[in-house]
Amino acid sequence: MGTPAQLASLRPAGIALLETVIVFMIGAFAAAYFRTMPLPTEPLDQLTRIADDRVGWTAQAILFPVAFLATTILFGYIAMQLPDPARWLAIGATILCAAGFLLWLPISIHRLELGANAAELLRTFNAGAAVEVGRNTWTFWPHTLCILAAIVMRPAAAPRKWPRSVMPSYAN
Repeated sequence: MGTPAQLASLRPAGIALLETVIVFMIGAFAAAYFRTMPLPTEPLDQLTRIADDRVGWTAQAILFPVAFLATTILFGYIAMQLPDPARWLAIGATILCAAGFLLWLPISIHRLELGANAAELLRTFNAGAAVEVGRNTWTFWPHTLCILAAIVMRPAAAPRKWPRSVMPSYAN
């Protein structure tokens, strides 16, 4: 790796990674529940927002893990194209990204279940036996740490010296 042709072969993966980030951001803002601050703290308010935005809530629950999985696959593809020792840092980033994806799954599964049952839970709401909206959140911080570490490690694996022929014309 190091010839302009080999480095240029990573361009489609980079573009796909950018597209994945855009899909992730759409997912982040898909649910109206998370577009308002402060987030509701009362179970009745939480369920009402979820039931009122079933499509956005479900879209976010699906788009997040899809974006994490796509990022993991792209990180792995890029890692395999890099020379040693950069490859090993990139493989580490891929493993951390995969761990983040797996840690997010319980959260998404709970959100899908909650979205599917929100209307019924509202109809039968009992303040004494309130529904836990943030179940499985114990995985949130480990997930976040894995994803942040992967984001830091992936660029660290980039080759230090890019050939001038691969650099954009404005950088020369």
